Amino acid sequence: MFVSLVGRRLRQRRPSTQWLRFDVNEIGLEGRRVLRQGSELALTAREFDLLVYLLKYPRRVHTREQLLVAVWGDDYEGTARTVDNFIRSLCVKLERDPTEPRYILTVRGAGYRFDP
Repeated sequence: MFVSLVGRRLRQRRPSTQWLRFDVNEIGLEGRRVLRQGSELALTAREFDLLVYLLKYPRRVHTREQLLVAVWGDDYEGTARTVDNFIRSLCVKLERDPTEPRYILTVRGAGYRFDP
């Protein structure tokens, strides 16, 4: 009985890591976890890195090229449109209504911005 009680308490406690929050989303930096309304989301490593980068620099407009260098690195040989696909994927997973994003915004002719 005691073992099950301890196990239940441990599962209820989140590890002592830094969590970023916006809307109903929580991002655990240390454990690379993303929760939406308490349920864990499956993000790829690049999606996670892109999300964290946007969260670290809120309200700043980032060009596709800046995001590619920051997240994919200088030696990435793909196209800048890769960023568009990853942004879309993040919006589908994180926004309440992906067709009308509230947090990850397109800045026409410039790039993308995260508005908390």
